[in-house]
Amino acid sequence: MVVDDNNGEINEKMYFGVEDVTTASAVLDVVTGEEYPINLLVASASIADAEHATSPSKKETLLTSAISALTKDDDPTLVNSFARAHALYLRADARLDLLASSSSSSSSPTSTTPPTANTATPNNNNNNILYGAVNDAKLSTQIHPTEGRAWRTLARVQEANGSIKEAMDAVEEWARLNPSFRTKAKREMERLVDLL
Repeated sequence: MVVDDNNGEINEKMYFGVEDVTTASAVLDVVTGEEYPINLLVASASIADAEHATSPSKKETLLTSAISALTKDDDPTLVNSFARAHALYLRADARLDLLASSSSSSSSPTSTTPPTANTATPNNNNNNILYGAVNDAKLSTQIHPTEGRAWRTLARVQEANGSIKEAMDAVEEWARLNPSFRTKAKREMERLVDLL
């Protein structure tokens, strides 16, 4: 089960070997005195599974399931939760990985830059995947604007989309939120400037 410790950190925890969400919800209610919505626990389990998935398509499927669980009942607490923001930027990453795997199957050179719809095998599916990744990353930063990883993901998808200025803006926000990454962000900005 994945638990947000309110510092933006995600920790996997197991309570007394409990694995099903209904029992976990009851245990959390007793242990903490707070109710945890079952949909949050279902989503948390899917997110944890996705983080260990071995293929981008499996990861995307699990994260889509988590996002659906969090938006199912239109509960504003879940719709605007850190868990949903986390699932969205992870799904954006998975979608970039899907593009990378489709481009690597059509060409042999490897690159450290994110794939684009143009460098991947050109088809509408790649454009849809990239469009979904951009939307996921943007929504993640809107839901949880202080999450640096969401901004880093947005930078990657904006670059893949060819939106270099927007990628630079996202890198700048990532560096502001995570000062320990300023040196890395500076190198990233220099690389992006060369793409303009």
